[in-house]
Amino acid sequence: MAEQATPKQQAASRKWQALAQAEWMPQDLLLLAQDVWQARQQAPLPSVNLDLQQIALPESHAQGAPLLPRGHFPIHVPTVQALLQQLCALCSQQAPQLQNAVRDLYASMEQGAVSTALLVHALLNNDDTPFIGWADAHPDCPQLLYFLVLNSVLPQAEQIARAVCTARPQAGSWVHGHCPVCGSTALMGEFAKGAPSTNPGNEINKGGQLMQACSFCGTQYRAQRLLCPYCLEADAAKLDFFSVPEFPHMQVQVCQSCHSYMKIVDFRQHIDGLFIPDIDDLASLPLDLAAQRKKLQRLSPTCWGL
Repeated sequence: MAEQATPKQQAASRKWQALAQAEWMPQDLLLLAQDVWQARQQAPLPSVNLDLQQIALPESHAQGAPLLPRGHFPIHVPTVQALLQQLCALCSQQAPQLQNAVRDLYASMEQGAVSTALLVHALLNNDDTPFIGWADAHPDCPQLLYFLVLNSVLPQAEQIARAVCTARPQAGSWVHGHCPVCGSTALMGEFAKGAPSTNPGNEINKGGQLMQACSFCGTQYRAQRLLCPYCLEADAAKLDFFSVPEFPHMQVQVCQSCHSYMKIVDFRQHIDGLFIPDIDDLASLPLDLAAQRKKLQRLSPTCWGL
């Protein structure tokens, strides 16, 4: 007997179906994104061996140190390599325009010019050098290598983050901007159901908790609502928001100090709503375009950076 789909799987299916109806979404890219996401969910994962001595002590963590900086994540490279090859095959099948670039990548890996281990090390340590080199050599698909490596690492990053949170559970609101687990920037936020607002009438603080999702390890953590996660601006006069009628369950929070923005979903009035950051990020791409027209910049990477 087939296993019953989990609530997350059911919600993901509904979100992909809704995206398929969006006139602005190219269907070939949608199919590729869906296949990549499914491959990540189904990827076999190695066991996690945490070195608890590397986890930050409570005193330093309270002052902003991540529990385990992403550079210390024990990523198993052969597992990354296997998923990377699978994603390369998907790109060739679903996006013919990427076939030549994927062929170049295969050749570079076979010749030893590209090392999966070095690419993983660069990704973990925010070293853009190999990805910039690829972009310069492949101007037609400059983000392809980063897209492939990031999506090949994410399943393990999320697994490791869950193990870290099990070893050191998080509580309360995190006020340091970056992810409390790995130190990366936040991808998106969600207004979760919570206590009534203490500031009635202010739409940017209309009750409930702000949960942010890490762009790397996927950890969702409670964040301070009136705080820019990038420059830590806390002046309400410099923190704004906007929305568009086509996305009534979303808003874009804007920091006038660093000219950045972050998308926030609000499913509090949607009984069926479930926050799935990567899919909700893709589904709200028109909001990114609207923000860019306002000369705002997105300071967090996205796994859909093709």
